[in-house]
Formats: sequence, structure tokens, C-alpha cells
Amino acid sequence: MAGQHPGGPGMRPGPVILPRLEPDFVRHIAESLGVTNLTIHGQIYICEQVSHLLKRVVHDANKFALHGRRAKVVGADVEAALRLAGLETLTPLGQTLPTPPPMVQVPNPYGEDLFVP
Repeated sequence: MAGQHPGGPGMRPGPVILPRLEPDFVRHIAESLGVTNLTIHGQIYICEQVSHLLKRVVHDANKFALHGRRAKVVGADVEAALRLAGLETLTPLGQTLPTPPPMVQVPNPYGEDLFVP
């Protein structure tokens, strides 16, 4: 039926909770990195920017999962969303394997191919 939610009749989805960082968290991280002169306005600005970036990456990862016809978001979806946001330096998250070392063929007197890194 139109207007009904998949949870059943009368079921409404809960409120959407957006990711949000607190200025105290940003201050704590800045102090642990040695930045002590960060103003409250700077902390709030960083909170807003990082929260917006997190929301965008989660949304894009969900889109990649939906287009891949998966019900759950996998690590490859998050990595693709990070690449889309221009944050390739944060990948891989463990989903994609690094390039393997080059293999060298070693002669074997028994006729079998033997490859070593």
C-alpha cells in the first residue's frame, strides 16, 4: 500500500540522527597533537566540516551498496566513497589488498614452476 512503511502498518521510522562531533573532542585531539592555540570558533568549524564529511561518506557508501544490490555496506563501499570524496590517502581500510611483491621464477630441476617473492 502507498504510504505504508516496510515495518508494518502504523510503524514509523525513528528520528534520523546525524553524525556530529563535539568541540571538546576536537580540542582534546588537537592538544594531543600539540596544537594548543585552537579557538572555540576553530573547534566548531572543524566539527561542522568533519561532521559534514562523515555524513557525505556514509551516504555515498550506502549508495555504492545499493547500486551493488547489497543490503549491507561493506568495506569496499566505504573505500569507494572515500575515493569519491578525494581521500585516497585514508584507504585501504583492509578490504582491498596491497599489491603483492613481484614474484621471481626459480629454475627447478624437477620441472615444476617455482616462484618466490
